[in-house]
Amino acid sequence: MNSPQRIDAVDVFRGLTMFLMLFVNDLNDPDLGHIANVPQWLKHMPGHVDGMTFVDVIFPAFLFSVGLCIPPALTRRMEKGSSLSGAFQHIIVRSVALVFIGLGMVNTYRFHPTAMPISPGLWELLFFLAVILVWNRYPATDGMAKSWHTGLRVAGGVLLLVLVIIYRGTDGDNVTWMRTSWWGILTMIGIAYFIAAAAYLWLKQNLAGMVGLLAVLTALNLGGRRSACIIPLRPGRSQRGTGFARSDPTVFFGGRHARWAALDHRGRGRGRNAPHG
Repeated sequence: MNSPQRIDAVDVFRGLTMFLMLFVNDLNDPDLGHIANVPQWLKHMPGHVDGMTFVDVIFPAFLFSVGLCIPPALTRRMEKGSSLSGAFQHIIVRSVALVFIGLGMVNTYRFHPTAMPISPGLWELLFFLAVILVWNRYPATDGMAKSWHTGLRVAGGVLLLVLVIIYRGTDGDNVTWMRTSWWGILTMIGIAYFIAAAAYLWLKQNLAGMVGLLAVLTALNLGGRRSACIIPLRPGRSQRGTGFARSDPTVFFGGRHARWAALDHRGRGRGRNAPHG
């Protein structure tokens, strides 16, 4: 079976975005001791400053690339024979996985040093190992190999359950369980992906519906910046600059851009399928 063609421009864009994301994060990572004399243009602009650097554009660029990958990925899935409900189920499963992993990552910043039966470092290591076991893309096989892959997924799921049960964090002087002090980058991506992918799946050719939804998401973005967001994403805190509201329009617009580009591409007789996303 021939592997599907990829869109080189999207691959390059995603690769460059990921490189820059890792680069600027390492420059400003407290675990690396905050590298001295890093110029301001290689840092995020402080929230109270009316300005931005190229670093502030990297995460939106990543979200835009997520949106770019949604149309070709879902189109290819449908061409393989997936039903509308099957594709929607795939979107839900992927979104829930991102939300769960994001929640786990957020709570790695607030471990209680002594309340767990294992060390925080071991908990974190086992958590990411379990994530890999559950959501790894195993090769399509039959027989004994397929049974092994299923067993690895089950083992990862059991390990995740145990880790969630034994987790203990801190809230001041109190010992707590997992909390959403904020939802985390992966959770923001998961929610944004769900909205954009579901919108593409159900409103493919409905331009008016797409424009209307983009307007709603943009309004949520502006409302979040003015503390008017109706979704309590950070309990007990101001909603200014809410993450989900900022993420959704960017992913959504990326998806629409990819859709329009694909239609133009096919109209010129050069359509390509690509398994992005």
